[in-house]
Amino acid sequence: MPSRRNRRLVVVGLPSLALGLVLAGGWAAHLGLSVRDQLEATRAALLRLRPGDIGAARSAAATLAEARAHAAEARRLTGGAYWALLTHLPVVGDGAATARGLAASVADVTDVLTRVERAAAPLLSASAKVPGDLRRALAALDVMAPVLRDGASAWRPRRRASRAPRPRPGWRPWTRHATPCFARRPGCAPS
Repeated sequence: MPSRRNRRLVVVGLPSLALGLVLAGGWAAHLGLSVRDQLEATRAALLRLRPGDIGAARSAAATLAEARAHAAEARRLTGGAYWALLTHLPVVGDGAATARGLAASVADVTDVLTRVERAAAPLLSASAKVPGDLRRALAALDVMAPVLRDGASAWRPRRRASRAPRPRPGWRPWTRHATPCFARRPGCAPS
């Protein structure tokens, strides 16, 4: 009897396990292709922002809104728990982590571009292009300055607390030159 039970477990269990692995792999492929499609749509929308490529029917704001929507969708797709699990798998983990970082970066860039476009709208209007209207152009630049500063600060490299250098035992960083502190030297406490 135990051999029949074991055989039944093997006959039912192995195909169920294989089916589960195939479904998980299929879902991972579906997510990967969806992220790729969203990032390519974002790229196509951003390429349409080139001077002369924007048609009369589409404004720069509408094109940026489309790019931002695709980038946000790519970030949403790579932000779930399943994608986090994919980043830890041995074969596809590096690619999944790269795609997640790329989606987050593209979403940040489109957000900054949207804010810059909104702030630059007064400069791009017909009334701001009049050469004698310098006050209006300077006021618009004054409004744009915080947006540009925020966009630039978003791209400064940040040091995480976990990567902060840790002091080595026996070193006194508060001195002019970090010198080793030995217990025999006066004023040094053993560490």
